[in-house]
Amino acid sequence: MDKKVLFYISISILMSILIIWFVYCYQTSKCWFSEKDKETFYNGMEIVDKVLEKENIPYFVICGTLLGIARNNDIIPWDDDIDIAI
Repeated sequence: MDKKVLFYISISILMSILIIWFVYCYQTSKCWFSEKDKETFYNGMEIVDKVLEKENIPYFVICGTLLGIARNNDIIPWDDDIDIAI
């Protein structure tokens, strides 16, 4: 599969996850990561990881995600996304 197509598929998956999260936050006024929320984000990131790794497309975490890994060894509880650079 073409790397551009895979790139756009990966971005679409991440955007879908973010849209679901923002709708959830808006409807419930709860924007902290629960264990279930973390699992959802980790599962979405696993899918993106598999696609990008399969096609040898390098990526890395950035911004709040990187800070959370460095400081908390986990997602920052009040962060509302996963940041990656491709």
